[in-house]
Amino acid sequence: MVQYQAGCEPGPACEGQPMGEWQCPVGSQWLTRAEFEEGGRRWAAQTSSNDHGRDINQHDGGAMNNGHNEQLVENLQLRAARVAITASASRKQGAPGVVEAAREVVGGINLAKFVVESEREFVRQLDQQTQRLKSRLPAAAQSWGLARKLLNIFLRDCAYTYILRDAYGLDRIERWLEVPLDSYTAAGLTAAAKKLDESPPRWRTVKSLMPADSAEYQRVAARVADELRVLRVHLDAYWWGVRDET
Repeated sequence: MVQYQAGCEPGPACEGQPMGEWQCPVGSQWLTRAEFEEGGRRWAAQTSSNDHGRDINQHDGGAMNNGHNEQLVENLQLRAARVAITASASRKQGAPGVVEAAREVVGGINLAKFVVESEREFVRQLDQQTQRLKSRLPAAAQSWGLARKLLNIFLRDCAYTYILRDAYGLDRIERWLEVPLDSYTAAGLTAAAKKLDESPPRWRTVKSLMPADSAEYQRVAARVADELRVLRVHLDAYWWGVRDET
């Protein structure tokens, strides 16, 4: 079977070349012009088919796909939304529909927008997406603290998902990811901070958490994580075992 390559063009006239025919560079077979052009069309169609659903390098924000199927990447993001946003994560927020609304929002986020060049740019994007998520939650649950917590859980789980991490280059921003804050995390941070002569803000509730206190918690979390030689986003793993999920 004659094969075709990108850029296959009629070769130069040479001894033995039949009049009006061209040589395919693979297989050295002489072809009529009609055969040559049909082969080029087949090659183009095959190339397009092979690339379908694979190349997301033009994704808004400049995502890197590293060979991963685009549909698979999208499906894994939706899966991460379902795994991260649970009734447990949003408990005691005083409104039905929180889980469904939050999953819909984060499942459609363009993760590439988070992959930026500086921590300041990352925090700006995180703040924007926090406000967006907050506005989409049921009215009784529209707190900044809840939106930030759910978004941070989602981003962490995306970073923990190998294909999403690889497709979007999330390792580049892992050091800026925040530890999700709730009463358990706050208690763990407060206890660990005493050894560093740090005193994070007094914890109240997720719903009452405001940006300034959150930023202070994240600063303390970075110090605690440095002592443990990990990144702050992973600190929750140290305190998860003491949670009462009943």
